Amino acid sequence: MLPLSPMKNKILFRLDDFIVEEKVSLPSLEAGPYTVYSIKKRGWNTVDAVRQLSQAWMINAADCAFGGKKDRHGETVQYITIKGGPAQCLELKNILVEFKGYTNRPMGSDAIEGNLFMTVVRNLTPEEASEALENAQGVAATGFVNYFDDQRFGGHDLSRGFLAEWLLKGHLNSALRAYLASSHPDDKKEEKERKAFLNAHWKDWQACLGVAKTSFEKRVFARLVNDPKGLHRLIEEIPSQDFHMSASVYQSFLWNEIVRRLLVTRKWASRFYKGMAGDYVFFEKINGRDYEYLKNMTLHHPADKVQMPDKILGKIYEKILAEREVQVALFGKLKTAKVFFKPTPRRVLVKPQETVFRVEDDEQNTDRKKIVLEFFLPRGSYATMFLKRIFASPLI
Repeated sequence: MLPLSPMKNKILFRLDDFIVEEKVSLPSLEAGPYTVYSIKKRGWNTVDAVRQLSQAWMINAADCAFGGKKDRHGETVQYITIKGGPAQCLELKNILVEFKGYTNRPMGSDAIEGNLFMTVVRNLTPEEASEALENAQGVAATGFVNYFDDQRFGGHDLSRGFLAEWLLKGHLNSALRAYLASSHPDDKKEEKERKAFLNAHWKDWQACLGVAKTSFEKRVFARLVNDPKGLHRLIEEIPSQDFHMSASVYQSFLWNEIVRRLLVTRKWASRFYKGMAGDYVFFEKINGRDYEYLKNMTLHHPADKVQMPDKILGKIYEKILAEREVQVALFGKLKTAKVFFKPTPRRVLVKPQETVFRVEDDEQNTDRKKIVLEFFLPRGSYATMFLKRIFASPLI
């Protein structure tokens, strides 16, 4: 357990002060089977925004392709393709779709080069603004630890554990409970109350059936009433996309934990920021040799037969799995074929590029300052993690 300072984390930005624009590489043609659009949105996640435009144009949502799912926070600009889509623009509530041309392939994550961000952090004292600017300039030079940020875990109820981890352990009852009875931050009051009821009455399948809402829940609890031991067959009926997401979330958690412990073990951690699935720790000043070690490190997502970069990381990984009572060999031997763990490589450090930082008077708060931050990050890195590094608190 880290000796963390009780200092409260600063609220970094408001939605109005956060803009992200996707940078993509797609072949540009005068004519082609796929029509390219930019979609500018506020208050919508990508899936819901695409659903809105597909309904407005009365086209099949399956013909729409995008590279990444951006959440509803802030103003975002990203690119989509529609197979045989109209050469038109469209304006809906908080959604602007602009026709950009044609290409010969659907949009996908491989076409994303990265994202350009602009954000403003307000209501700072002159001292805080000066320190933030100095930190930002330092991080631009050295980079920051490329953790998965809280968005990765936002739909996960930590109190119920990780679905993928329960499956690795063979605890099917706990896996099903994590899937059906986990409460998420965005759940409405009625949903939270219903899931609290499911937790309180778990294994009383008749009672759970009485409050079941979705067709999947009704089918699951009805079958458990008649066959309480048929958990494996029910697990297999969980949608594949949910299985894949659960595996990805668990791998992200383990990746973060390996890197966090590396910094703590080597006594490089000097700052921290409170996180949803574990605190984020950062280095501030380390010697050249240690910095080169981190800068050149690529760590794969934990998976079957994955190799850690060296013995130090190998021991850290083994210790984490032992604490969680998970055997590494199980990653390739799950009883369900729907879960698979990809050993995707991820750089431990990432450097912001195209940086423009400046401190100005905050026109919204008298006698206070704001810092404006513009920067580019490669695909898969989090702008919010860059901000958390800048405003991280010192470790005691």
